[in-house]
Amino acid sequence: MPTKIVLAVVTALVAAFVGATVSPSTADAVDLVNVTVTIMQFDALDDPDPAPLQGDGDYYGRVRIGSNPFQDNRGSAIENNAKISPYWTFTEAVDRDAAPTTTVTIQVLDADSGLAAPDDDIDLDPIDND
Repeated sequence: MPTKIVLAVVTALVAAFVGATVSPSTADAVDLVNVTVTIMQFDALDDPDPAPLQGDGDYYGRVRIGSNPFQDNRGSAIENNAKISPYWTFTEAVDRDAAPTTTVTIQVLDADSGLAAPDDDIDLDPIDND
């Protein structure tokens, strides 16, 4: 079985923009701010699907901002390109008052179906989906 080594370099830009604010007269006023994550560039140094009949990588981004659910752009996966500048953008509202900072989780995956399924996590590990 061939060894798979994938190196992903993701450059991301996180920017905060003032979002909707609930009226201060409300007892449970929430100060929401939109946080936008932009994946600006992705470089794959090896094919995530080296087995026969699997094709090349079909990359897409998956992002979680704060405690919101993950978002992905699997429907617009970029096919068969090892160096891409996708400018994938993800935005979620977070409560500015609940926490002065928020956690952002960024993943890049390879869309797979059929014999190549499930989708591959793109990482530095040579073991598939480890």
